[in-house]
Amino acid sequence: MKNILMHTPYVGFILLSMLAACGSDDDAGKNAPPPVVKECSTCTYVVPEGKTTIDGAPNQLNIKPGDVICLGAGVKYTTLTFKNIIGTKEKPVVITNCAGTVNIQVVDKPFNLKTSNSKYFRITGGDVDGYYGIQLSGSKLDGLVLVEFSNNFEVDHIELSNIGNAAVVAKTDPRCDDDNTLRGNFTMRDVSLHHNYIHDIGKEGFYIGHSYYYGYDKGGCGSLLPHTIENISVYNNRVTNTGWDGMQVSCAVSGTRIHHNTIDNYGTKNDINQRDGIVIGGGTNALCYNNFVTNGKG
Repeated sequence: MKNILMHTPYVGFILLSMLAACGSDDDAGKNAPPPVVKECSTCTYVVPEGKTTIDGAPNQLNIKPGDVICLGAGVKYTTLTFKNIIGTKEKPVVITNCAGTVNIQVVDKPFNLKTSNSKYFRITGGDVDGYYGIQLSGSKLDGLVLVEFSNNFEVDHIELSNIGNAAVVAKTDPRCDDDNTLRGNFTMRDVSLHHNYIHDIGKEGFYIGHSYYYGYDKGGCGSLLPHTIENISVYNNRVTNTGWDGMQVSCAVSGTRIHHNTIDNYGTKNDINQRDGIVIGGGTNALCYNNFVTNGKG
């Protein structure tokens, strides 16, 4: 099913249980060549063991556009929060692995890796199909959390598994005490999520954008409108064994493309409201094509 324009002007979701397709052109990379190992000596900054907050502010690490922040293979990291990581469109800050594969496995923690107040950055585990140089697992809630005004970012070649809630969350929730979180004051733009491998997840594989485009009332201050998303691409991802939906994209009002994703064995908990392959949520205009969705409860 190619080049289909999806528009959801209603409160409810359009739930896509099945999309006919050509499968992902990243065929799991079973025969992928070994990646070139990046030496840690080439990095601007290598996160040391025991460090949990990486603050790029001028009075902290003073991370600049084009800098490369590395996670060292073999280092035992716990939850990591990257804040104030500010690059530019021409020179994004890169967060990547060095000296081999990095495995961030946590126990009884709310997330593995989080970004906050950051823009123009890329989190990458490499450039080889089927190789995932950063592996996240074990959190009781979410794996990769791109929140609190995170914007203009790319995430690729990351493996997420055995996550209690959602594997990847990308949104800033509206808040009663911060007007900057509301629609019109913040817009998420220019996001690319591709060539990631997500499996064995308690709830959603991808949770992108707020579920309640037409208003959200939580906190006693009335209905709040969540921010919108412009120019987002979600492609060439593998998602398998999710308790809830394989992928949800909401509030993405323009420039949305969802393609060449493979989603298998979704909605395993058989929750009647959370058992679909791809959910195109409220407010979203998307081109959704060449996805392969199979073996789900919805």
